[in-house]
Amino acid sequence: ALERAVREDLEPAIEAQRLARLEEVKNSTGRKKKKEEDLVMRFDEMKGRLYLKGTMASSKSKHFVKPKDQKGLQIATANCHTTAKVEAALDAYIKAVGVARLGVAGILRELSSELEEDMESLVCAASFALVTETLKEHTREAVQRGWSLPKLHPDTERGAWDMRDAWPYWMDRRGASTVPNSIHFKGLVLLTGPNMGGKSTVMRTSMSVALLGNCGLFVPAVEATLPFFDMFVVRMSNSDSPVEGRSAFNMEMQELESVLRECTAKSAVALDEMGKGTEPSQGAGIAAATLEELDHTGVRGIFATHFHDILRLDGAKNARHVQYMCMEVSRSADGQNKPTWKVVDGTSEESLAIDVARNAGIPEKLLEKMEAYALQAQQLKNGQHSLNRDDVTLFFNEDDPSTLTMNPTSICFNMGLVDKAEHEQTGMEELAEQKQKSLGDAKELMGRVASSVLKINRDFLDLREVSRGQTPAPNVSTHSCVYIVQNLDGWFYCGETDDLSGRLESHAKNGKYVDGVFLVVPKELMGKSTARELEKQTILELQKQGFSLSSGADMRHSKFAKPN
Repeated sequence: ALERAVREDLEPAIEAQRLARLEEVKNSTGRKKKKEEDLVMRFDEMKGRLYLKGTMASSKSKHFVKPKDQKGLQIATANCHTTAKVEAALDAYIKAVGVARLGVAGILRELSSELEEDMESLVCAASFALVTETLKEHTREAVQRGWSLPKLHPDTERGAWDMRDAWPYWMDRRGASTVPNSIHFKGLVLLTGPNMGGKSTVMRTSMSVALLGNCGLFVPAVEATLPFFDMFVVRMSNSDSPVEGRSAFNMEMQELESVLRECTAKSAVALDEMGKGTEPSQGAGIAAATLEELDHTGVRGIFATHFHDILRLDGAKNARHVQYMCMEVSRSADGQNKPTWKVVDGTSEESLAIDVARNAGIPEKLLEKMEAYALQAQQLKNGQHSLNRDDVTLFFNEDDPSTLTMNPTSICFNMGLVDKAEHEQTGMEELAEQKQKSLGDAKELMGRVASSVLKINRDFLDLREVSRGQTPAPNVSTHSCVYIVQNLDGWFYCGETDDLSGRLESHAKNGKYVDGVFLVVPKELMGKSTARELEKQTILELQKQGFSLSSGADMRHSKFAKPN
């Protein structure tokens, strides 16, 4: 009835207005006429009314009335039109809908009463159907992605936790940027490595493999063997709680207390940067003590840190089951240090923080200050005298920031550690003693140190001499080199570089360096990492044997990935 009333009363009015408009356009004389509002059909959900809205032709208006709401009151909105037939049909329709609603509700109540005895079975069946559908979709997606089903040890055993060629679950196994990693967890893995090296990704990957495997699901790994864990603990970041009046560090300690209280030998743990919310010394102490306690508990997992002092603290030494692993870094073709995102055995004390800042677009002038202040902080940490800018005479090549050196004599004068007049009286005697150390002595020392570090017979070392102005052979530019140069005053300088020609040229610009000796480090011996370790040991031995060094600044390069 409602449909027929609308078709007979309302739709013809809309069509009549449309035809009238077309006729007006045909007979238009160009005179501007007042625009009329188009008729449109509307349903007011709030008032439950159906009507036409717009301007009604006077010839038609006598058949239409103002619409009324369900209480019988006229709707106040202007230009609203309906007919008595439409109103009656609409009221009958609304009444029929209400009756139907009550009827459906009654049927559902009867059905519910009949099913009440079997409700538990129905809920279980529905849940099982949902789980089955979920497992089907998980299996389909996992097989497509190349995931595998892990081997699970019985709950009563402390079984192995191994993962072979595991990759981040959010990445495609076949993607060019996907780097798989393998870890055999005997206890806690103490994971070190540079910023942006991939430590957090490895932690997420390891814990996702453990969690998915314990749920009986496929894991993003070629192969995995897992025990049953009683708890998964993942702590990846700091956040404060102003409402509770707790700082970020306070929240960190609250979380640490929970970890130490709840974890057992069957727990899987991933802790990132524990203790970083306070000053470095106390942070390292907190991290070392936490590592020792968790090792004593017997938990397994990953403990990632940038507190490199932890490697020398008793906490790490007392942790019998700790595994030392680090994120690998390689030297790219353009001379930049690049993370490989591979986990390897050993430790890494290189942060690459300045490189990360450089890649983020920090201005080069500010980067140079960062490097200088970082060196100053390292000197203070090592117990050396605090140096002010005026205490140091700098020899600096703007094209090569790594040539920053310090004149030891000027430092002693400016800091008041040596009386200048007294120094001048004894200077000739000291200079004569310095000059007793020749470049040949330095070459002999380098050969001895290199033989020990590289585990190579000295006769097979590629040890060469170079004079000022002389250019090394072209093939040298493709290798990492450790070199020693001597200046006219008898001072020595030891460094490491991948661009020997450029570095020697920079030293020559200082005006005092004359001759040198260098060792080519074979790429087969880890190249850059080995060269930095050799540089460190050579500097230490030069100091030990009484060679006068103009700078130990390049010691900052020694904290790179090295075997455990």
